[in-house]
Amino acid sequence: GGGEAPPAAPPAELAKRREFIREAVRHAWEGYSTKAFGRDSVAPVSGRPVSSGFDMAVTLVDSLDTLWLVDLKDEFRKARDFVADDAFGAKLRKPPASASVFETCIRVLGGLLGAYELSRDPIFVQRAVDIGDEIYKRVDRQTGVVPPSFGGGAGGCPSLAHAGTTQLELLYLSRVSGDRKYAAVARKSCPSVLTLPCASRGRHR
Repeated sequence: GGGEAPPAAPPAELAKRREFIREAVRHAWEGYSTKAFGRDSVAPVSGRPVSSGFDMAVTLVDSLDTLWLVDLKDEFRKARDFVADDAFGAKLRKPPASASVFETCIRVLGGLLGAYELSRDPIFVQRAVDIGDEIYKRVDRQTGVVPPSFGGGAGGCPSLAHAGTTQLELLYLSRVSGDRKYAAVARKSCPSVLTLPCASRGRHR
């Protein structure tokens, strides 16, 4: 393909777009914050709080970096204080057996690490270690692969999405926590998945 890139929007238009996005995020956050703060999610029609099987305030944690990026700092601080509470740390140290390890790695561990990367608030590393230790306990020491849920169980062929996510988040957790144990197991995941028979059938290539 060719052609020239479209001209950049004028500064006034860019500012207008930024404010539109900021207000959209504020609207979504207020819906969650007023109806279901501290719960996993909020039902979009009824507005009732929803437990998605995690009981780890996944929407709140997943929103931390977005709140920071759009400069909703008051909202960010409210969410940060919830994360800092010892009661939330206790929940992270006892994840439900039914909770998906993959989703927890993406949304909870990833959300906490993203919030730390932007804010440099050490509480996010502390909470990342809380849930990271629980993920670490479930990682197969030979393959670096995690089970479908914290209760264990066998799934289909582990995917590169699972392996790559585990590797990415645990490697960064080692970097910010100074504990190399997470990286040691995480580095095994992608090479292990690529040697499985289902990978050779082209399922992940």
